Amino acid sequence: QRFQSDGVDRRDRPPRWKGYHLTAVGTKCRTCTATDDGFEIVSDTPAAAGGQGSGPQPVQLLLAALAGCEQATANFVAAKMRLPPIQRIEFDIRAERDEWGSMAPPIWQDPSPVSRLQRIWGTATVFSAATESEIADIAAAVKVRCPVASMVIASGCKLDVEWVKAKQE
Repeated sequence: QRFQSDGVDRRDRPPRWKGYHLTAVGTKCRTCTATDDGFEIVSDTPAAAGGQGSGPQPVQLLLAALAGCEQATANFVAAKMRLPPIQRIEFDIRAERDEWGSMAPPIWQDPSPVSRLQRIWGTATVFSAATESEIADIAAAVKVRCPVASMVIASGCKLDVEWVKAKQE
C-alpha cells in the first residue's frame, strides 16, 4: 500500500541500509567463510569436480539462502499483514543451469550459454491457519520483499516456487 493512514508516501523515505560482512579463505575448490556474527560456512565441490566433497556446493548454499530468506520474509510479512502465524514452511527446491556456461572452452572467451542458474522451481508448503488466498498474498509479497529472491529474479533466473497451504494434519 503506497499511502499509510497518515497520508505519507513511504516510498519517499531515505534508504535504511543494512550491511553484511564476511571473510573467506579458500584452497582449491573448498572455501571456509566466517560471518561477522560468528558463524562458519564451508563450501566445496564434489571430488569428481576437483573438490574434496567436504561441504555443500556453492549453488546449494545459494538455494539454502533462498529458502531461509523466504522463510524469514514470509514470517515477517504474515505478521505485518496481521495474518495467522506460520508454524512452518517445508521447501522442496530444485534448480538447473547449463554446465557449459562455466566449462565451455576456450576459457578466455565468454561462453555462449550463461553460467547462472536458469530456473529455480519447487514448492513451499505452508503450515498455518491462514487461508489459501492469504498464503497466495504472502507468496506474492515474499517474491518482491525477500532480498535473495529479488536478486535471483534480477539475475534473469526464472523463479517458480509454488506456495501451497498444507493439508490438515
